[in-house]
Amino acid sequence: DPDQSVTVTLFCDTLVPCKGFNLYKSEDGSSFNSIAFVPFNGKSTLYYNDAGVSTANQNYYYKAEVIDSCGNARFTSNTGKTILLKVKNDSEKIFNNNLSWDNYSTWNGGVAGYYVFRIVNEIIDPVPVDFVPLGITTYTDNVEDIVSESGKVGYYVMAVEGFGNPYGFIATSSSNTGEAYVEAKIFVPNAFTPKGENRIWLPIAQFVEKTDYHVMVFNRSGVKVFETTSDTEGWNGNGLEDNTYVYLIQYKNSRGEFIEMKGTVTMVR
Repeated sequence: DPDQSVTVTLFCDTLVPCKGFNLYKSEDGSSFNSIAFVPFNGKSTLYYNDAGVSTANQNYYYKAEVIDSCGNARFTSNTGKTILLKVKNDSEKIFNNNLSWDNYSTWNGGVAGYYVFRIVNEIIDPVPVDFVPLGITTYTDNVEDIVSESGKVGYYVMAVEGFGNPYGFIATSSSNTGEAYVEAKIFVPNAFTPKGENRIWLPIAQFVEKTDYHVMVFNRSGVKVFETTSDTEGWNGNGLEDNTYVYLIQYKNSRGEFIEMKGTVTMVR
């Protein structure tokens, strides 16, 4: 799970010999604890993966201390803070997902802005939805054209360093993944008239998992008279008498929760 690890990147001056780097972490930005020693291997870029964190719930702060060839601490790097992204679906405008995040800090070149990326059907779209300039940390994404089934869309934002870093770097830093869920809705007619205008009884489902959709209709004796796993197939009542029937609808919502709906439908010719 990418939200349970942070990759820390160290840019090194290869002309200055050293043993390596003491790496420190903080959860509040002031109290730091040593978490690792990263040995210098002669390369200009080093990486350390900090596992067992929860970037979707809080920020983390990291800094490095240069240890010279004699084992003495010499220099301390800038402090890097992770980005915390929150995503929520708009319950009134159900196709709008609202994103908010805090600023990344701190680069020598500052932050130029943030790219917004979507994750649809568990696949990350490599093309960003938009670029949000520095000073804005919110974004509203309309997903009406891309969400037709599950109602689940994920996001992450990527901070991009601004120009002005004296070492010529333009670094990036990605947030945690935030997911928006559109709540499943099913409108169930309580009556239909096979010989009238409403000839088919068909529940109207929005944002349910198509592979886990199941509808059954029973008569008063408990005998099953209709069954389907398609949200586009309705019941026409053929061969049955006017009466009140019991339906059972089973489906999975965008959160992966299994839901059951029970009720009655009256057939009148």
